[in-house]
Amino acid sequence: MRIERNPSPIRAQVLENLRQAIIDRRLAPGQRLIERELIELTGVSRTSVREALRELAAEGLVTVIPNQGTVVTNLGVAEAQQLYQIRSALEGLAGRLFVEHASESDR
Repeated sequence: MRIERNPSPIRAQVLENLRQAIIDRRLAPGQRLIERELIELTGVSRTSVREALRELAAEGLVTVIPNQGTVVTNLGVAEAQQLYQIRSALEGLAGRLFVEHASESDR
């Protein structure tokens, strides 16, 4: 799950890799996600890992338990598919809105 240096933001790469690992169940439901281990696994900064975990929590893929840490949310297959469909729809909408409102220099 090592992150390669390429043009896309590192945080986005970490987020996508962790998201896919959860969806593919390489990170099991109920599994504790330890920041230090994720930093070693991905080779990125603590900030990038924390930002990705925050986003995953907002998506409902992980749960932050105060004074205990972060765990992979126990989602059923149907729930995981539904979350993925919603995310895909939102990304499509974001792309369309960008194109509609971007200036020529932004494109």
